[in-house]
Amino acid sequence: MKLKALIFLIIIILISVNTSVYSQDKEVKLKDNEYNASESCAECHLDIYNKWKDSVHAMSVDDPIFYTSYIEAYTISSGQAKTLCLKCHAPTVLVTKDYELKNRLSREGVSCDFCHTLKGVKLNDRRDPFMRDISPVKRGPLDAVKVEGHKIEYSKLHLSSELCAACHEYVSDNGLSIMGTYSEWKASSYAAEGKQCQNCHMPRIEGEISKTSNQKRIINDHNLQGGHYIVQLKKTQLVKIKEIKRLKDGVSVSVSVENAGSGHMVPTGIPTRKLILNCEVRTVKNKVFNDKRVFEKIIAGKNGEEMVKDSEIMLGMGAAIAKDNRIGPKEVRVEEFIFGIPGNTDISVSAWVDYLYKPLLLHETEMKIEMNRDEKTVSR
Repeated sequence: MKLKALIFLIIIILISVNTSVYSQDKEVKLKDNEYNASESCAECHLDIYNKWKDSVHAMSVDDPIFYTSYIEAYTISSGQAKTLCLKCHAPTVLVTKDYELKNRLSREGVSCDFCHTLKGVKLNDRRDPFMRDISPVKRGPLDAVKVEGHKIEYSKLHLSSELCAACHEYVSDNGLSIMGTYSEWKASSYAAEGKQCQNCHMPRIEGEISKTSNQKRIINDHNLQGGHYIVQLKKTQLVKIKEIKRLKDGVSVSVSVENAGSGHMVPTGIPTRKLILNCEVRTVKNKVFNDKRVFEKIIAGKNGEEMVKDSEIMLGMGAAIAKDNRIGPKEVRVEEFIFGIPGNTDISVSAWVDYLYKPLLLHETEMKIEMNRDEKTVSR
């Protein structure tokens, strides 16, 4: 009986596997004149889809950092923020008009079909910079690739930083540059060398383009790692203690920090991000001295105050750039720190860089209020 039961179990497992394989091979019919859900793409492009679905592009609506600022901006602007913010965070709504994000497609953020139906960008059009061809033709960087399910058209745009510029460059209505990641890259030696955003943020990795394609297992990484990823951040900055000098009444420490791995300013993007160079001197008696330098872009309000809310900055409520000492691509800064430590003291010196961003986040808070109470004492 045990043997029969085991054979029966094996048969059931095989049937299940075969059914699963069959379901993966089902025919996918794409819509002609409207956006397709990214899950439809996953039927053939599973490796690429799996990378994308964990990316900040896929989570550009549901990301708690964005969503909190969006709710705040929405309230401040009486709902007008939806056309400004969702243009990039849920760009399909420019066509579907689902500005209240009721449809699942809208909450896919920067979706597969949105990117691969683009045929151009209009960088001077701040309201709608996208040129679209929403059809069964899918555009990308590959040429002469045969796949089933849709037509393919080679797109030079998808190899160009201009594709990214439509969202990663933002000037407010009063002409103030809020985010200049694209222009920072364009002014760099990386642009002169022909190195595009995609070279760093979508490098070639092992993976299958399509299960119906005869291509090798090499794809562009659709995880799009950037400032949200620790590994990517650590690639950008090199810190070195260049010189330690004994002074008559103290110690001088020279530290260099180099933007060795970013094709744009560091930090870039939202102006409230900061780069902090720390220097610490510790004596043998464990007495600690420290100092820091802050590299940042500060947007000032109408009264000259530093603006610290992303929502207000992105709504264009800033009046001027009060400070911008960020580190450019391949630039090296040398900072001197002086500490009042006696010259005959043995010391150890450390220097490091912190990336600081303090966004507002919605979080669960327990509110517990006693409404009423009744107590009785019972004696024998």
